[in-house]
Amino acid sequence: MKHVGVIGGSRYFGRHVVLRLRDAGARVTVVNRGWSAPPPGVAHVIADRDDERALGTALGNRTVDAVIDQVCNPPRQAAVARRVFHDRTPRYVMTSTIEVYDPASSDAVDPTPPGCGAPEGAIDTAYWPVRPELPWREEEFRNRHYSEGKRQANTRSRTSWSGRRTGTFSAPSTPAPTANST
Repeated sequence: MKHVGVIGGSRYFGRHVVLRLRDAGARVTVVNRGWSAPPPGVAHVIADRDDERALGTALGNRTVDAVIDQVCNPPRQAAVARRVFHDRTPRYVMTSTIEVYDPASSDAVDPTPPGCGAPEGAIDTAYWPVRPELPWREEEFRNRHYSEGKRQANTRSRTSWSGRRTGTFSAPSTPAPTANST
C-alpha cells in the first residue's frame, strides 16, 4: 500500500501501526481531533469524526489506498466513516476489541467458563442488530455499553465498501441494551 489513512493512531497500538507503516515506506495520514500530534514524517488531518461535514471538509479531496480505523465506536461512527470514505478508499479496516466476545457484556452471547471469552464463531457481527436509536451520543451510556457499541459498529462497518458488500442484513432476535439498561 502506498498511502494509508489511520483514524486515531495516536496512542496504544495505533501509534505502533502508524510507525510500522511509515517505516515500511507507506505514506501515512493520521486523522484525529488534534490532541496528539503524529510522529515525524506522518501527515496530519485534524477533524472530529462525529461531525460528518467537518470530517469530509478536513479530508478535502484526499484519497488513500486503505483506511485503518482504530477508534470506531458506536455504530453511528461506522455509518459516518462509510459515507465519508466510500469514494476515498477501496479498503476500510476497522480494528475491534476482544470485548465483543465477552459473554459478560451481553445476554445474547452464550456463557462460557469464567475467564474465557466466547469463541469467535459464536458472534457473527454481520447479523448483529444495530440500534442507532440508542443514546450513543451520551458518553456515560457509550462507556457502559462499550462492547455492544463495538459489536454494532462492526456490523455497520461491514456494509457498502466500494460496492463489494451492500444491503441490509436480517438480525436475529437478540436483546441489545436499552436507554435504561445498565
